[in-house]
Amino acid sequence: MLFWRLGGLPFVGPDEPRYAEVAREMYLSGDWITPRLGGITWFEKPALLYWMSAIGYRLFGVSEFAARFGTALAGTLGAYGLYFFGRRLRSARFGYLSASTLLTTGVWVGFGRGASFDMFLAVTLELALIAF
Repeated sequence: MLFWRLGGLPFVGPDEPRYAEVAREMYLSGDWITPRLGGITWFEKPALLYWMSAIGYRLFGVSEFAARFGTALAGTLGAYGLYFFGRRLRSARFGYLSASTLLTTGVWVGFGRGASFDMFLAVTLELALIAF
């Protein structure tokens, strides 16, 4: 659900193309430490999304799909984390139903298909709560 036609929609809003451009500049310059937007340092957000998008650019070329690939991967990781937690807590069926329910919510799918930081924040919080 998160990867199907991932690059079929152009970037939405002001943030998604901005983050994709920062990642593109990071990929093209080879400087994976200092994010830049238009050549000016851009330390507004953590670098994880930029790194994941730059890796997507390296694997698939510069495109909307590649920019969103890391976010979709993070959303998938969150669903698998919930599955394994539910399986350990009760049963494999409980884990499957929990992960399936998560993947049918509009917000999870929506944020899992966009090049934004929201999914990375949600997944890291989810995994921290699961670990607790």
